[in-house]
Amino acid sequence: MDEVRLFIAIPCPPDLRQNLDQAIQTLRKQLPYPAFRWVKADSIHLTLKFFGETPAEKVPAMAEALARATAGTPRFPMAAAGMGVFPNHRQPRVLWAALQFPTRLLTLQERIEEEMSQLGFPREKRPFSPHLTLARISNPAPKELPLIARTLPTLSLGILGSFQVQQIHLIRSELRPEGARYTTLSSADLDPIN
Repeated sequence: MDEVRLFIAIPCPPDLRQNLDQAIQTLRKQLPYPAFRWVKADSIHLTLKFFGETPAEKVPAMAEALARATAGTPRFPMAAAGMGVFPNHRQPRVLWAALQFPTRLLTLQERIEEEMSQLGFPREKRPFSPHLTLARISNPAPKELPLIARTLPTLSLGILGSFQVQQIHLIRSELRPEGARYTTLSSADLDPIN
């Protein structure tokens, strides 16, 4: 049985990706540590549900469930501004751009969780925390950790851009040495605003 690595996400539009790329280049200079693995801006997206390895035969049912989850949801605005880290500045693991969004996004994500749970996918145990990952941080050298912890709170990102969320995508992720390659398998349109 073939398996594919899947997730559901909102892609970033090209102008926001360009601004994110500029922000990443600036942050790389301020955080020149080998522990930081910077994300390529053209692959940045807002993950709504991650599945991991999934039987390929489930893809059609997942696409139908995504369409049900998004049905009747109007398009909505979202903006990227500011930044933060998970879990904290002393032991950072993920550096991210913050998002400003309406409660409609939380409702939509919950509907996706509900529809996918009907197909047998477990619900995410952690609360949904919308963000755009800029870098992953792993195994900082002991002498670098205090420097990173002191530097992170001094950094800031202004407004990176805003856009109208129009579609939600079911995406296949293929892990490769040069980085992940993403392929949209299905898209669900949100309703135009009247």
